[in-house]
Amino acid sequence: MALSISSPPNPLPESNGEFVNLTSYSSITQGTWIYVANTSQIYNLQLQNSTTADGDEIVYKVYLSAGTYQLSTIGLHHTDSGIIKIYLNTDLIDTIDQYSAAPSQANQIKLTSVTVSDNAIYSLKIKLDGKNASSSDYNCRLSGLSLMRLT
Repeated sequence: MALSISSPPNPLPESNGEFVNLTSYSSITQGTWIYVANTSQIYNLQLQNSTTADGDEIVYKVYLSAGTYQLSTIGLHHTDSGIIKIYLNTDLIDTIDQYSAAPSQANQIKLTSVTVSDNAIYSLKIKLDGKNASSSDYNCRLSGLSLMRLT
């Protein structure tokens, strides 16, 4: 899974993981993504796709050392939320249905066993892909995203 991108300055091969700064994305592939103040979310901020369209996508670049990581997300689940898929390069690593029958703030979702084989810069992609049958729209609202090294 190594990418042909040069190493970042001062790489941390023994890093305990990567906290993804949601305000420092690499590219927006589809849609319009904005930052909204929300005092019920961690850091009083949430990343949201204002276009609320199926297929909205945002990409982050993260440096990871070889090892196994736990992906954690923190976000708002709501009646108008969609299903997000999270990819590391082209590999799907998690699918999260953010629908909830009632608004639910600061939901933490953890997934274990995200394994990378090389010290490299990876593309971490968040993509709206469908919605729960009960959901009224394709919103994505995140306030935290991290990859914590387990091994």
